[in-house]
Amino acid sequence: MSKTNQSALVVYEDSAYPLYQFTCTEYNWTQMVATKDAPLIQQCSWCGWVDGLVVVVQGVFAAFNCDVHDSVAVLITNEHIQVDDFMPLYCPHCQDTRWFVNQ
Repeated sequence: MSKTNQSALVVYEDSAYPLYQFTCTEYNWTQMVATKDAPLIQQCSWCGWVDGLVVVVQGVFAAFNCDVHDSVAVLITNEHIQVDDFMPLYCPHCQDTRWFVNQ
């Protein structure tokens, strides 16, 4: 469910989501995938390769819409952060524009 923070004019989502990382065994490229409420990764997003994929949660992400900067995604790439660790965030492009997650 999206909401609008009237004072900051930022539309925000209620949740953060896992950030998945894997290395494609065909091309040996490490990729990070950020998808809201999606099932586990089944194949490489570049080539469709399925053999040998080891998918790990490598952080969290959240996305929101700022009235000034449109879509913004914040990715925190630390394996120790959890989706419920998110705290109030700021639009990184605006001064004093605030977006709240899990509040």
